[in-house]
Amino acid sequence: MFITGQLSQDVNGDIISPNNTEGQTKVVFSRIEAILKEAKMTFDNVVKAQIFIKDITQAKRGKRKNRFYHVRINLSLNNV
Repeated sequence: MFITGQLSQDVNGDIISPNNTEGQTKVVFSRIEAILKEAKMTFDNVVKAQIFIKDITQAKRGKRKNRFYHVRINLSLNNV
């Protein structure tokens, strides 16, 4: 399974938890978890996760270890 394009936005395209890297990461990983669950999978089945982040000083918040982030994460700086 390949999952892509998960963003911290609501159905209207508004950002959920603006200016809160940790909050946005939780939203995205919760959505990924729901997709995996529907396919009868868990994060144990995830090989790689990649996060794009605008502010590199917030990188540690996006990589914090907890139930959402026990997969290997590659961090990329997004200058958009």
